[in-house]
Amino acid sequence: MEENLLAAENWVKRVDRGLAVLSQEERTILDRFYIYPERGAAERLASDLGIDVKTVYYRKNRALRKFTTAMCGCIES
Repeated sequence: MEENLLAAENWVKRVDRGLAVLSQEERTILDRFYIYPERGAAERLASDLGIDVKTVYYRKNRALRKFTTAMCGCIES
């Protein structure tokens, strides 16, 4: 149990570190795609943010890359 608690605490710290580097817009985009996914998320985000759907996907990919790099310390080649 103690090991599981330590692992969970470590995971939360890593997620917090990943979230800390994101802008509010990036958090919103990742929330709508991954935390609270719904059909038509890209189209709704495009409307809400005043951008086209292609740009939504570009920003989603960029935010996800930024989040995972901060969370895991990974460097892309």
